[in-house]
Amino acid sequence: MTKRSLFACLLATSGIALSLLNALTGCNLAGGAYPEKGGPKFLMEQGFSALLAERVVQGDPLEPAELESLGKLRNQNVRFLLARNPHLPPSAIDRFIRDRDDFVRSGAARNPSLTEQHIETLMNDSSHTVLIGLAGNPILTDERQMWLHRNDRITLVYFAMNPNCAKPLRDAILRSDDADAKYWLKVTADWTEQGIFAKGADGRWKRDRVSHSARVLTSAR
Repeated sequence: MTKRSLFACLLATSGIALSLLNALTGCNLAGGAYPEKGGPKFLMEQGFSALLAERVVQGDPLEPAELESLGKLRNQNVRFLLARNPHLPPSAIDRFIRDRDDFVRSGAARNPSLTEQHIETLMNDSSHTVLIGLAGNPILTDERQMWLHRNDRITLVYFAMNPNCAKPLRDAILRSDDADAKYWLKVTADWTEQGIFAKGADGRWKRDRVSHSARVLTSAR
């Protein structure tokens, strides 16, 4: 996978720069390549407001009635976006980590509000797509990152995209000949320094909104 296609994958799954997606190549993930594009398009076609669509993309808090209405939709892009929303109650995350669609489950795997039980369930998921998403989740402990790398053969590049990458994996990347992993380790470090990835007062890692898109593009070149 090239740096360009990896950048498309990361954008598609993190929502950092919606305006850049059309300029980038696709990625080899199950499901829709660009949920931040396909999700809002579907929602507005179904009569939902552009404001609500934007809130879904950004992972903003949703009212219970909104979550119930949106959760009934079978569009995988919308469900991916809902599944990764850090403001979901645990019961909603429960439903998404058991979704039939592994692309939707991969959205839940990226959710920074997973409980220990959620993580255990996802660690045992048979889908490589789901495990890749989990590898990039900054709440994952070093031990669990190492377990995924050893037992599920998740390659180093996906851990390089984790702002809380385990030190043994970071050291392995730096010693390796994996140019893509080294590239993404640096990009992720730059984004952390710039505040695109940051640990909040509650101890959770958070992603800044898409206002940083121009800075992201500069970093990725």
